[in-house]
Amino acid sequence: MPGRLEPRRFDARRNIRSALPDEARIAVDKVVGYFSGFGHFVCRGMADESLVIPLIGYRASRAWDALEPFIRRACEIPQMS
Repeated sequence: MPGRLEPRRFDARRNIRSALPDEARIAVDKVVGYFSGFGHFVCRGMADESLVIPLIGYRASRAWDALEPFIRRACEIPQMS
């Protein structure tokens, strides 16, 4: 898939969060937690993906549209060892 982020061995969320003001950092944590929760349920077989996608797909797409520039920028920031 063109434009897809490659897996990396670093915490991109930490990089994104460190560059944000407190209010934005709290909002990012809430959004990430919301979608991560659904992701964990699907990955562990506790929820059927065919039921979850219609429920959150539109919101996930909008969240990605808003966060993508920050996530892509975080992937460019070198990690401190």
